[in-house]
Amino acid sequence: MDLICKPPVIDAKNVHLRITGSKSETNRLLILKALYPNLTIENASDSDDSRYLAKVLESKDATLDIGHAGTAMRFGTAYFATQEGIEITLTGSDRMKERPIGILVDALNSLGASVHYEGETGFPPLRIIGKKIAGGDLAIDASVSSQFLTALLLVAHIFEYGLVLRLKGTLTSRPYLEMTVSMLAQMGIATRWEIDAQSTTEIITVKPSETLQAQKVTVESDWSSAGYWYSWTALQQPGFEMELSHYHEKSLQGDSKLAVIFKDLGVQ
Repeated sequence: MDLICKPPVIDAKNVHLRITGSKSETNRLLILKALYPNLTIENASDSDDSRYLAKVLESKDATLDIGHAGTAMRFGTAYFATQEGIEITLTGSDRMKERPIGILVDALNSLGASVHYEGETGFPPLRIIGKKIAGGDLAIDASVSSQFLTALLLVAHIFEYGLVLRLKGTLTSRPYLEMTVSMLAQMGIATRWEIDAQSTTEIITVKPSETLQAQKVTVESDWSSAGYWYSWTALQQPGFEMELSHYHEKSLQGDSKLAVIFKDLGVQ
């Protein structure tokens, strides 16, 4: 029995489920693939955010509409800012135009980008003129959205001088940032994450990288979706077995802790 995470009534003893890939991993990989087309992605997420991001990355239109997809807006802003010779307007739904993006725009412009507001300052839509970004040293509040930080890190390796990102204060959403740095390292991009002993500032360094070896990456399935099936299995009779596809023993997703939690409920 093959399903795509749409729970019907299940009365079989052994069930095999194909669960869509992680949205967080997919969106990061989509940016890397746009920068390095020799990257092949398998088991990509079919989420709205991922579909919108894939669509705008492939589009040649002058105005790109990402709808409600917040990740696409943030990651897309950083990506298009690095694309020399293009000029596009990145916009979205009415709700998207109410979501602040000033922190990311300020950070990119301070590093040499050319991103401008088409409407209210600090909010989409954005007019982006792609150019070679110098990069360098950037201090930023560690409590801002991890998507802002990830957007910078995903493109930092094509900055002329790379990026030294200094995180001031308490870092929130650490697992998502750890996912980003781990993924960059797995792609062969030189990264380093350290703590300044004197200031306790966390520093993430990404070195410039002009090439990336051709490789195929299978996106790990979404652990949040797996949680429902762990719960289902915990309620079944002894001997019930379920197989979930594309999960890694050493996962980058914070929700993978479900596997440990459910051991106490008898699910192995």
